[in-house]
Amino acid sequence: MQKWLFLCMLMPVLFSCNWMGERVEGNGQHANENRQVSSFNSVEASGPMDIILQDAPNAGVRVEADQNLLPYILTDVDGKTLHIRTKKGYNLHSDNPMRVYVAAPVFNEVVLDGSGNITSQGMLVNPDDMTLKLSGSGNIDMQVNTPELKSLMNGSGNIKLSGSADKWVAGLSGSGNIYCFGLNTQKAEVGINGSGDAEVMASKQLTLKINGSGHIKYRGNANVDSHINGSGSVTKVE
Repeated sequence: MQKWLFLCMLMPVLFSCNWMGERVEGNGQHANENRQVSSFNSVEASGPMDIILQDAPNAGVRVEADQNLLPYILTDVDGKTLHIRTKKGYNLHSDNPMRVYVAAPVFNEVVLDGSGNITSQGMLVNPDDMTLKLSGSGNIDMQVNTPELKSLMNGSGNIKLSGSADKWVAGLSGSGNIYCFGLNTQKAEVGINGSGDAEVMASKQLTLKINGSGHIKYRGNANVDSHINGSGSVTKVE
């Protein structure tokens, strides 16, 4: 009986260790590696890395990290999507940044899952439409220029956008924040479900929906249609 109780107490610890994965410490020897990849137009990233996106004529990937950590940072293309992640079963630690530089002619969809960061180096131009998805506590900070933009966030992360989009649809679920005063739009639809906050700008039409205690601040002279269910608020600022 005592052995059974001991095993029951030990099981959560074992599962926790397995979930965390084996810890791999960086050796402090900075290195970079160019990866050979086929063409892609979307990116899905998870893990603690910083992802830097840049428009370029040809697809390319460069990884910067401690030399012994490079084999644990995986980059592969499936279909038209570049997947960036750490090797399963390992938990990477380093005093130095782990960065993945990603170049492509166009980005249709960018997805971040976890606690990493995605930024853009310069303006990302898409002549059709672009979708951004964030799940977890990570951050997306990008400059974009596209006719139609969609951004979806679930969790406690942050999305910061600048540039322009004729039409922008944004959905926020959780306690995260959307900072988009720098994104010039003509028509925007923003919905918050939870306690998150949003900053938006529109020149023609602005549709705002809040379910919960979220707050939306807006700029511009757009016609505003707002619906609030809960203690949230909508405020115009200069």
